[in-house]
Amino acid sequence: MTEEDPLPVIGTDGLVGLDFAVQVTDMGIDFAPPSGDEAFKENQYAADVTVCAGLGCPTDEAFDDALNAIEQFRGYVNDREDLSLAEALEDENLLQEFGLPVVPLADSLHCFCLEISVIGRVTMVDRPTVEGPLTIPQSPKFHIDDIRITDREAIEEFPLPQGLVSSLECYIEVFLRLSVFPSVAESVERTVQQILSMQNPVLTLAGVTATIELPTSSSVPHNPAIEEDELRMYVDIDVAAPGGS
Repeated sequence: MTEEDPLPVIGTDGLVGLDFAVQVTDMGIDFAPPSGDEAFKENQYAADVTVCAGLGCPTDEAFDDALNAIEQFRGYVNDREDLSLAEALEDENLLQEFGLPVVPLADSLHCFCLEISVIGRVTMVDRPTVEGPLTIPQSPKFHIDDIRITDREAIEEFPLPQGLVSSLECYIEVFLRLSVFPSVAESVERTVQQILSMQNPVLTLAGVTATIELPTSSSVPHNPAIEEDELRMYVDIDVAAPGGS
């Protein structure tokens, strides 16, 4: 779990935020084409993701407290000829004095879950080299080629505007690209490092260093390669021992 700032309420200049939660409750990645999917292209993966979210709706009393805090703050700023609203909003000490930003109390979160289908591919991208006895200057990156909400029965039972559905799909794609899939890629990278360390004990000897390259060439059309329901990664290892041998 990662703690985030409250969700800003539009029109309050960021003075009020709401508690919220967004999480992936289930995710499976399949490196074989979905059954009967003729549009599945070479070197693609499929993923089924369940994303749940919840918003803390304030009580009536909490609404009144938040409104009073906003009015007192804005009244104070209006009475100050030497202070603009923009400057006041940047003054953390002043905001704290008025108890802002305020997060109205909620009895519980109003939650919902969506089932998402993802089609994508995996490539290698360069990253800053980390110094150490085992160095991998590339990292896998999970791309998204197509994403859609799949639990259509719920949408058909409670029809939603297409723009709202598209907006939800867009937000979930951003959430997956920037939060979830980087963690998955890091796990893959860490697994490769662990396997190489275990299968090449020479790397643990004093004075021996190794650089691991994850090549893409005519001899390796795809790296990583999605083949036979597996994600395969090919490596070149350059080992340098003391004395240059």
